Amino acid sequence: SSPSSSRLEDVVDLLADPAVLERAEASREAILAAGPTACAHRATCANGASCGRTEAYLGQFASCGACDRVAYCSERCRASHWAEVHSTECRGARAHAQASGVAAGSSRPPGRPGPR
Repeated sequence: SSPSSSRLEDVVDLLADPAVLERAEASREAILAAGPTACAHRATCANGASCGRTEAYLGQFASCGACDRVAYCSERCRASHWAEVHSTECRGARAHAQASGVAAGSSRPPGRPGPR
């Protein structure tokens, strides 16, 4: 057995040691308990409590095509939030509605396909 394979076996043995695993788990739990659940710079889905997802990486979620103020993890969340909340509060949609003579709170946001 070569010296490098012996070191590798030592590392594997160390990582499989129950005491080391227990300390690592305790450390992980302490870090999770102490910190925020997500990085502050990452978007959370605007569909709120219905979803609760946070971006895994910046730019993962699509933002509202009209106002760019809210982000959604999926087309399903976008359609749901649009129908229930955002269609009446979206500044971009209101401006588009005024410019085009469409009633505010229409069933589809400007620049986006309607809910499926």
